[in-house]
Parts: sequence; structure tokens; C-alpha cells
Amino acid sequence: DPLSTKAIEEALGAREGIDPEQARLIAHLARGSYTRALEYAHSALGERRNEAVELLRAMVLKPRLELLAEIDRIHTEYERPRVEELLQLLQYWLRDAMMLQAGIGDETVGGDAGALRKFLQRYPSARYDALLDDLERAISLLSKNVYIPLILLHLAGAVKSHVEPASLR
Repeated sequence: DPLSTKAIEEALGAREGIDPEQARLIAHLARGSYTRALEYAHSALGERRNEAVELLRAMVLKPRLELLAEIDRIHTEYERPRVEELLQLLQYWLRDAMMLQAGIGDETVGGDAGALRKFLQRYPSARYDALLDDLERAISLLSKNVYIPLILLHLAGAVKSHVEPASLR
């Protein structure tokens, strides 16, 4: 049976000496697997999280040709599980943004409160429920072997439409 997020988080802190904030992020990504949590613990997860935020920035801000180049880079350099991880990291980041916007708390899974607040200021009317639904759909399509560039391009269009008000598009 899968372990609870809390159990993995506590084990990472006690056994591996990982700080609570990082342990929380890893536990969420591990989806019940302590083995997977250990793999994340010994990888450059912070860099990957930053890369997920950069992908979000590209989807929202970059001109279409630059976005297509970024999507092509991801498709060329990453295997399907890594793309899935990238989208999951983006999900957690956006979940944190939604929680901050709702005033639920300052504690974030990703520990990136400054960038989150900046995002909230720039896009106060972002529709997080729709963003998270579209990310979940994209992750599901990855498991169905749909062409990665097509998934990311469709996701980029959806992200842009959910982040920017219609008057700015």
C-alpha cells in the first residue's frame, strides 16, 4: 500500500536529514513511494522546480516561435517520466499560488513564496481551478502516449487563456 505523504515527509526528515520544506515537496511528488522519494531526495529537485516555473513563464510570456523552440527542447531532451515530473512540479507551484491567493496560509510546498506573490500580483484574475484541471489532463495524456509537443502546445494555449484576462490576449 502507498505510504501517506506525512509518513514519507517524516521519514525523509528523520532518516535522510532533509529539511521539512524540501521533505514536504518530495513527499507530495513521491505519490506514496518511499523509493521514489529517495530518488527525488538525491536529485536536483530545486532546479527542476525552477525549470517548471520557467516553462510556465514561457507559456505565458514568450512569443509563439520561442515557445515552440522550448517545447521542442523539452521533447528532445526529456523522457516521458521527466516531462510528467515537470508538469507535476508546476501543479504544486500553482496549487501554492492558489492557496496564497485564497489567504489559506504562507506555507508553500515549493518554498517559493516571493515568486508566487509576484505571479499573484501580475495575474490577479488567474483561474487556478482551470489551470490545475488542464495540467491534470496533460499528465493523463502523457500516460496515454500522446505526442509530447502536442500536449505541451495545447497546455500552453490553455494556460495563457486561464492566466490572462480576455482583454489582454
